[in-house]
Amino acid sequence: GFYDPYGLAVDKARCYLYELDGPGTQIRVFSYSQGTVPTYVTSLNFVGDIGVDSQSYLYVAEGGNQRMEKLSFNGSTASVVATFGQSDSIGNPRSIYVDPSGNTVYITTQQGSVYRYDSVDGGLTYTKTALVGTGLGLPTGILKMGNNIYVVDNANNQIVDFIETGTYPS
Repeated sequence: GFYDPYGLAVDKARCYLYELDGPGTQIRVFSYSQGTVPTYVTSLNFVGDIGVDSQSYLYVAEGGNQRMEKLSFNGSTASVVATFGQSDSIGNPRSIYVDPSGNTVYITTQQGSVYRYDSVDGGLTYTKTALVGTGLGLPTGILKMGNNIYVVDNANNQIVDFIETGTYPS
């Protein structure tokens, strides 16, 4: 069975359902086209959220190691394609939104910041842009629609809407 499930991501192209299980230490992978027994991606340290891009890469907001990871999953094992954020001192990433292209990743941190990471070479290296430096209580979710970014601010009981340039719409 499940143990404290709290995150899902879907890879439509390969018919995988990724489920974040336990205290953020493992991701279970289900093949919903074949109904197979789940495979585990383990050795993680407090994963806050997961996301998938259109090229079937899995993105992991690994708060315990203060980094983001881009993983390739071949059906039985996962391998790290790129790691970013750790050298940038992003703090503890909590939630993630992956642009379908995989070239842009948005994250929130436990410290109340929102960052955008843009790929400079097809998804191996990312550069960081701070969109909201501080001010959010405890961002626990993020979504982008058009030019607007929506962030769940759990500690302040609100959903904050701002334009990608970092300004708040009137």
